[in-house]
Amino acid sequence: MPPESKPVEADWPAAVTAWELLLGDERCVHDADRMGPVLANTLGLHRDVRCVLYPETVDEVQEIVRIAQQHRSPLNPVSTGKNWGLGSALPVRDGAALLVLTRMNRIREVNEQHGYAVIEPGVTQQQLAAFLAQHHPSLALNVTGSSEQTSIIGNALERGVGYMATRTDSLSGLEVVLGDGELLQTGFGHVPGSRMTHLYRYGHGPSLDGLFYQSNLGVITAAGFQLIHTPDCAQSILCRMSAADMLPAFVDAMRALYQAGLIHSVTHLANRARTRSTLEPLVAAELQLLFPEKTRPACLEEASLLLDQQGFGPWSAILPLQGDRRMVRRATRLIRKHLRPFCKVRVLSDGHLAFARRLLRPKSPRRALVNAIEPLFGFAANRPSSGALGSVYQPLGEIPDRALWEEVDSSHAGSLYCLPYIPVDGSFLAEQVAVIEERAGGFGFVPAVTANLVDGSAMELVISIAFDKRVPEQVEDAHNCVRELTDHFIRIGCPPYRVGIQSMDQVVDSESPYWQYVRRLKRVFDPGGIIAPGRYNID
Repeated sequence: MPPESKPVEADWPAAVTAWELLLGDERCVHDADRMGPVLANTLGLHRDVRCVLYPETVDEVQEIVRIAQQHRSPLNPVSTGKNWGLGSALPVRDGAALLVLTRMNRIREVNEQHGYAVIEPGVTQQQLAAFLAQHHPSLALNVTGSSEQTSIIGNALERGVGYMATRTDSLSGLEVVLGDGELLQTGFGHVPGSRMTHLYRYGHGPSLDGLFYQSNLGVITAAGFQLIHTPDCAQSILCRMSAADMLPAFVDAMRALYQAGLIHSVTHLANRARTRSTLEPLVAAELQLLFPEKTRPACLEEASLLLDQQGFGPWSAILPLQGDRRMVRRATRLIRKHLRPFCKVRVLSDGHLAFARRLLRPKSPRRALVNAIEPLFGFAANRPSSGALGSVYQPLGEIPDRALWEEVDSSHAGSLYCLPYIPVDGSFLAEQVAVIEERAGGFGFVPAVTANLVDGSAMELVISIAFDKRVPEQVEDAHNCVRELTDHFIRIGCPPYRVGIQSMDQVVDSESPYWQYVRRLKRVFDPGGIIAPGRYNID
């Protein structure tokens, strides 16, 4: 693992005293016991964090930043801190205060006609989904396959990929606190009385929004978020491949479908390890509900056999389709015809799942499978779920009660991600999968791999390495494995688009003119250099 940086020189006693006067004891936390849960993470790393701050308003964020600049005390802003596999809430470098924005969770506006919400960084997927269901049922959101409790703005700023589309272009009209405490409104947001801030995100003049994605130039305190008008029809196509050598042809067939305009959503393609780690805990949990007399290990074993029987082989894919019912049915018919030579194809919808339940006996093990699939299908129907979190625990064979799955950071289950983008090319994907398996296998890991086809040109690879944080050798091996994979993808021209706090040195090159110009921008927007030092920047 790379050596940790030395703390930035700062007048911490003065800064903490000022923050405490501003926020009080409850929202300026600096004792180890209360900070401990916030600093827990899936990487098995430690950072020197001086205090944790919980602002509730934009004015408080501005004053916190002014105090930080005055006393040269770095701040690491996080939305909800659930950046699992990439650092959770930890800063890149030692010697920082955490600026946790979970209490800034207001839904400021929902525009039903134009399909957007103005939200703060503490607003979670579940919070917005529940609000829309109650007050604006004609609208929904493009969810990710992560937890219900993850931040929408935090994920979008990291260029996260949702189930229907990438979230990169989903934000508009950013409200940003800069490093001197001043407030910046991007796009048309700076124009008094603008009605176009969230309808035309670019505004006039240079577009500044992109500067605040994956950057340390400011603290985003609100943004517009694009919503989805609730579709007339939502269903998924489930594809299961019986042989690994079908993968190249399947991917190339998918590319042709995208290029023909038949698919406009993200196709989620998973290897056996990903499918098993996701589905086995869910199926086992459902089996325990149906058969409480069975032990958890027995339910896990039965879940594995059940997935074998249902044909979940080397690769499986789920392709969500939404829109007008007739158009979805036509597209489904053409897609099924196109893909049948390469995989088993099945259509899933709420109606199909309800019909399956009516056919199955109440105590049928297959009912457990249907119940387990429902939250995963729900992603494609714009419903957030924390059901996939069981995948973090499954590789270690110790799965806690489902009620505890959200406690990922404080568990002994470690996880690290490598996230490159690669071309949509079947043979190239197969070659890279072989490299991933060889490199990970050399460290004793079985990698879980997802290939998310965001369009007909590029796909995001989500490579996760699971390890036991209680075993120092496994922690070191996992970090070395991800560093080796990161180096590999950089070397072949497919660098990760998003990296963990431990890998910034692999993508930020101080000799590169690009990063030197990013550093110059840092000095303009954050002249004191106090916001998230080292995060996607030289400084």
